[in-house]
Amino acid sequence: MATDRLWLSDGYYNMIYQLNPAYGSVLASFTFPGGEPAGLTWDGNHLFAIDKQNLMLLEMDTTGNLIDSASIASLGTDPEGLTFDGEYFWVTENTTDLIYQIDSGMTPVFSLAINPDPLVGGQTGTCIVTNGVLFLIIPVAGCRSSRG
Repeated sequence: MATDRLWLSDGYYNMIYQLNPAYGSVLASFTFPGGEPAGLTWDGNHLFAIDKQNLMLLEMDTTGNLIDSASIASLGTDPEGLTFDGEYFWVTENTTDLIYQIDSGMTPVFSLAINPDPLVGGQTGTCIVTNGVLFLIIPVAGCRSSRG
C-alpha cells in the first residue's frame, strides 16, 4: 500500500481528496461518482467507498472513474465505516450496530455485534485494519480493538 498518500471522503461536498500525509495539503480531488460518500478504503490498486445515499459500495480509480459497484442494502440503511484487510471488506452499520465482514462478491461472511456508547446515539463509527487487528473508532467513546 502506498504510504505517500492519504485519502479523505467528504460527504458534505461529495468529494474525495488525496492529501499529503505529512502536511495535510490537498494533492488532488474529484467529485464522488455516487450519492454521498462515507467510508473509504484502498486495496493497493483502487479506492472503495460507501455510497450512503444509494446503499452501494463503489470501486474507483484514483481519478474518480467508476470501475464497479455492488449493493450493500442487505447490511442495513446506515453504513458508515469501511476498511479492507487484504482479503475481506469490513463495514460498520449504524442501524444494526453490527460490523460486517464481506467478501469481494459483497456476500456477508461474518457479523460482529457491538455495544455502542449510549452518549454517541448508537453510532458504530468507522474501522481500520492494520497488522491483522481490526480497530473500531467510535465518536466520543474512543477506540476499541478486536483480533480479526
